[in-house]
Amino acid sequence: MIRTLIEKLQVWAAKRKGVDIGAQGEQLACIFLERRGYTILDRNVKAPMGEADVLAEAPGGTIVLVEVKTRIVDPAKPAPKAEDQVGSAKKKKLLALMQHLSRANGWQSRKKRIDVVAIDVPKTGTEPRIKHILDAVRG
Repeated sequence: MIRTLIEKLQVWAAKRKGVDIGAQGEQLACIFLERRGYTILDRNVKAPMGEADVLAEAPGGTIVLVEVKTRIVDPAKPAPKAEDQVGSAKKKKLLALMQHLSRANGWQSRKKRIDVVAIDVPKTGTEPRIKHILDAVRG
């Protein structure tokens, strides 16, 4: 619990300095995906049940809803991974969101999946660790 509070404070502190960690992570995730052949369809897509961070089309045509998790980490201290922050309640919300977007956009016959891009940004200024988890949420 203390670790979670400290991490929230680190993110808050970064935002106070004019850096929006979430938006920066989403931008980094889009660059990461584009370099792997994905086409970014939209970002921050709002629906009644929530918001999709990134909506993309994978090579081969699969529609992918991407949940981006970005955290500032201290490499000297063990911490839970960013992808571990996608719990069961969030997974249910993402499944409902994908279902809604599929109906709204006529994608019922297309292949779809929900991925997670987890980004750990070390406090020390070294390169972030980016992990792409394919089909992270299944319904």
